[in-house]
Amino acid sequence: VEQADLLVSRMNVIRRESQIVKLGVPPMLASLIFPKLLHSYRSSFPNARLQMIENGTLTNKTMVTDGTLDAAIISCDGFLPAAFHYTDLLLFRIYFYVSGQNPLASQTSVDMEETANLPLVLLAEDSFLTDYLMQYYKAHSLTPNVIIYTNQIATIRQLVENNTAMTFLFENILEPGENIARLAVRNLPAIQTKLIWNANKKISSATQNLIRLSKINYQQSSVPD
Repeated sequence: VEQADLLVSRMNVIRRESQIVKLGVPPMLASLIFPKLLHSYRSSFPNARLQMIENGTLTNKTMVTDGTLDAAIISCDGFLPAAFHYTDLLLFRIYFYVSGQNPLASQTSVDMEETANLPLVLLAEDSFLTDYLMQYYKAHSLTPNVIIYTNQIATIRQLVENNTAMTFLFENILEPGENIARLAVRNLPAIQTKLIWNANKKISSATQNLIRLSKINYQQSSVPD
């Protein structure tokens, strides 16, 4: 009887664990995509759980590949390797944020070349956006003046507001107003965000449900105004 009870107990643990989806989410996308996705998922599957693990896109892709994560939200500017299956989420534009005190605040747009010598605060080096910007600078023989890397959006906001540094972020991360100005970055494309999972690994039913909901919620997505 005790062995039977133990087997039932173990099966219940396995069943509960199979309903937990370990989802990698970049810090910048945590506020733009995750809340809506979590609400939809919990509404449809109240017994399932999402465990959000915050890492940059580059780390998330590695963790999906090695099976540490069940799925991840990433940013992407091209094709993904065959090791991943994916569904598109939202497109986001890249903006340059400066203090309202900065002379650039009077402009509506900026060229990448104008930003290279300015003091920059950027997301951590494993983030897609930072990697993307660094590749752009390198391709154009520019050396950016990065004074700090951080994933703390509150810290980035403070450094921009007090005119210590400027930053690149997706739209709607920092609210433009008296203290912060948002400038379009000329000649940079909108960036696609995706939900990815391992193409070579069997996924749980809970992860499959998350994928289905993502396709339903975001299949009509377009670039926000």
